[in-house]
Amino acid sequence: MKIFFLFAVSTALVFCSSATYKKEDSVPPSQVSKNSSDKITYLFFTIQKNNGNETVKFESQKTADGKLKSFPEFAERNLKTGDLLITIFNNKNQPAYQQIVKNPLNPVVESYDGEMKQNQLSFDKADFHIRFPYSQSINKVTVEILKNSKKIILLNQKL
Repeated sequence: MKIFFLFAVSTALVFCSSATYKKEDSVPPSQVSKNSSDKITYLFFTIQKNNGNETVKFESQKTADGKLKSFPEFAERNLKTGDLLITIFNNKNQPAYQQIVKNPLNPVVESYDGEMKQNQLSFDKADFHIRFPYSQSINKVTVEILKNSKKIILLNQKL
């Protein structure tokens, strides 16, 4: 039970700390929160590996009251094999936000058994989510995976 608890906590920390994103049209955070009426949009996904090929399914979208506390800088050069690049588009079909999700099928989790250790897990199926400031102009999301130094589109979904 103790191992399961450590696994659950460390997995949550990995997913929460692994997302970075690009701000919409380089608008300062103070302007984004005023325009968004202090709301956050969450998008939920499932990724599954079948015969070495990944597929992503859009599960749901939720909007909640709140304000994002930080705006991490987006850097595409930080993408590694297996990482996901999620791009949110506005109604003019222009990228509004971009986020990186560290490889959800092979997360690195920490454990403690007298000393701190990092273990890489491997799953055939995993859930992940992203969040960004609410905007009425958002209407599409794409999910790409980095494989062999190339980005492959896994999902192109209207919202």
